[in-house]
Amino acid sequence: MVDPNPLVSGKGVETLRKAGIEVITGVESQLCEALNEAYIHRIQNKRPFVTLRFSQSFDGVFLESTPVDCTTGSYYSKLLQENDALIALDSALSEDIKLLSSEVGCKQPLRIILSNDLKLPLESNVFDTSHAPSLVIARQQALVHDLEKSSRTGCQTMESLLLERGVELVAVPELNLKSALDVCYDRGFSSVLIDSRGRDSDTNFLGRQAIEDGVVEKVIVDIFPSIGSDKGSGSGLLMDGGSLPLERLSSRISGSHIILEGYMMR
Repeated sequence: MVDPNPLVSGKGVETLRKAGIEVITGVESQLCEALNEAYIHRIQNKRPFVTLRFSQSFDGVFLESTPVDCTTGSYYSKLLQENDALIALDSALSEDIKLLSSEVGCKQPLRIILSNDLKLPLESNVFDTSHAPSLVIARQQALVHDLEKSSRTGCQTMESLLLERGVELVAVPELNLKSALDVCYDRGFSSVLIDSRGRDSDTNFLGRQAIEDGVVEKVIVDIFPSIGSDKGSGSGLLMDGGSLPLERLSSRISGSHIILEGYMMR
């Protein structure tokens, strides 16, 4: 595969050929492109390659609060290892999730938490940055309200409390996935995992927004070995425009779970 980056594309091949070395390109091109799909996507589209993950019961109920196996070799541990960043809602922190890969010697993803109001459980494992970095993206108005509260009560601002824990805070005018992905792209990230979980008034809110915004390239569904749930949020993704087709489908077993994967059809 020839590097799609126009700054270097073909230069390595040219150098080798000038040195009298025969170079054959295009060998196993589909496999090479699959292995480098995130990098290629970033170069060609000027935005990160986004994977959406969520959990469902066997009968299709979206599961908002689910334990995910992060042990070494598990699909989720490997998934975290493969991505530069992970995006989740602050409501997911009620589970006290760690969002850490257990693979030996892996580079941990930047854990990005989206927060509308900066009401964050600072005791959450996500804000322990001794093993992986964390970043909070919040509305500018939330920071204003937090400063006003600090002035009235004399308590520390959430920003200062986060900084004490080594957590960066980024303020944006409007809190949405585009803002978060812009932050990821500006930091040079190629691959981003959107992990849709946590309580919300809408069914699979983060997943639905990601797909409706057209930012998702790949979808992973973790099918739990159960039917129904008292903590579920309806059935499936409720899309305003109806269902969307997927291609290049695959499935595998991970412990007692079924993992389904597919790519958005472009």
